[in-house]
Amino acid sequence: MHTNSNEMTAGRETMNPDPRMQNRAPPADALKGLRLLIVDDQDDMRYLLLRVLKRYGAEVKEANSVQSALVMLASFDPNVIISDISMPAETGYDFVRKLRKNIEADKSKEEKIPAIALTSHSDPIDKKKALDEGFQVHIAKPVNYQQLVEIVSVLATLDGDAVEHGVDPSQLPPVPLKH
Repeated sequence: MHTNSNEMTAGRETMNPDPRMQNRAPPADALKGLRLLIVDDQDDMRYLLLRVLKRYGAEVKEANSVQSALVMLASFDPNVIISDISMPAETGYDFVRKLRKNIEADKSKEEKIPAIALTSHSDPIDKKKALDEGFQVHIAKPVNYQQLVEIVSVLATLDGDAVEHGVDPSQLPPVPLKH
């Protein structure tokens, strides 16, 4: 199946973006009060995401590996996680599987944490795998930061049931695919 470069993947389906969203900037406080965790082995990517997300008011922690992210989660309870897929030692898939397993085992955690796969892997099979592994949204790099901010703000409002059973793509702002 050929995917149009103006489509997005979220939840369990692909949809066309809303052209009205193309040049709309989120409000400066769009992420105020949200706690976010970035998991990426690339220093420059973590730095860019950190700057953008903090500019919109989020409290942001960063981890350069799956292991350091899991350790960080013992003392930091994020509203949303943004994770790369390709990392040395363990992948973003490994991370989200361990995250879901740890949350299932910890009965004090009432809700699942929404997770965004932010990756250079943009083939349809990669998108399907990210969603099947437990990510709620797959975004191909390079990312439109304004759209990322909007997606984070929507994911942060989801309850645990919505996270577990998939995100309704109509709730999310459009994310153009890169090919």
